[in-house]
Amino acid sequence: MKLALGTANFGQEYGLTKKKVTKKEITKILNICKNNNIRLIDTAINYGDAETTLGKFDLNFFKICTKLPKIPFSKKKDIESWVTRSVYQSLKNLNLKKIDYVLMHNTDQFSLARCRVAYRTLLDLKKKSVIKKIGYSIYSTIELNKFYKRYKPDVIQAPYNVFDRRIENTGWLSKLKKEKVEVLGRSIFLQGLLINSFQFQKKNFPEWSKIWSKWNSINNNNKNSLRLCLNYAMHEKNISKFIIGVNNVKELKQIIKFSKIKIKKIEKNKINMIQIKSQKILEPFRWNLS
Repeated sequence: MKLALGTANFGQEYGLTKKKVTKKEITKILNICKNNNIRLIDTAINYGDAETTLGKFDLNFFKICTKLPKIPFSKKKDIESWVTRSVYQSLKNLNLKKIDYVLMHNTDQFSLARCRVAYRTLLDLKKKSVIKKIGYSIYSTIELNKFYKRYKPDVIQAPYNVFDRRIENTGWLSKLKKEKVEVLGRSIFLQGLLINSFQFQKKNFPEWSKIWSKWNSINNNNKNSLRLCLNYAMHEKNISKFIIGVNNVKELKQIIKFSKIKIKKIEKNKINMIQIKSQKILEPFRWNLS
């Protein structure tokens, strides 16, 4: 199964709905994941109490990906100590002895010397078999252009959806495949924006009214938006997993159902006609919703 479970809303209010999933619902969600061979769980230190919440469950079936927050120190010894403490604290929170993926969360610090120290520390922990793979999470391929050679990753986490195909269109996806760098896709629904109502889309992003009209024409006035978002992403063979977030079991079951459907060629071609380059809409941290 190419789906992976995102947990940003397990430890905090998150996304357009601003909901935090209850522990009771998390139990049900994890059971559904096990029954459908969804094995990767994506979390982060700064997802509130998501790690400690997950640590109360038996995670032996799953692979875990967590992310470090911004580096708070500048001195070498402090950075080394902080990275090591952070990783081991995550292991304690998650009740694990080893972790599959640890990613850097903020590449805006990659130009600083402190990041080189942090990355070397992660490499040392990888050599000690505390971590299996290391890498970083990106918003844009511009980050890969700047830092890929300096910070060679085992894994990259990047956005990919019907609007945001930058990692594919720039050639980076095929390059990463050739160099055996695993790619994890996220923002498949663009934090829920792609499956929201036409009225909401136009109200909050009026500059792209024509784009929203095209998208709603393709998805039959939002009737097929969820299915198309999933079908389009799943056709991309060079992305190993797609991280999805859900608020309840009902949403997860619906996503699993639609993820098994192959996209029609005519639908794929229509989606490919949509071209968006603006970071204002592709990168949610830039949004200013009313």
